[in-house]
Amino acid sequence: MCGAAIAIRFPSIAAEIQGEGYNASQILATKPILGITAGILFGRVNKWLGRGVLYLGVFLFALASFLVGFSNGNFSLLLVGFFMAGFPSSHTVVIKH
Repeated sequence: MCGAAIAIRFPSIAAEIQGEGYNASQILATKPILGITAGILFGRVNKWLGRGVLYLGVFLFALASFLVGFSNGNFSLLLVGFFMAGFPSSHTVVIKH
């Protein structure tokens, strides 16, 4: 799953775990803040890892997908996977000029 797919599917998975009337909008609203934070940290991470930043991003995407996929009724695990999926987006999208 990519970060967008996790964000789209998150409310329905959260409602399955928490109950029919669960409103996930507060959690979804925090995802752009995490993306902004990741974008700010990108320069430091890029200086530290260089080209390895892509591998870090791919690893975090894979781990986030694994956590969401195997959350199976565990809301805490779902949240960790959801937030982790938002972080590597800014690290794996590379535009070469």
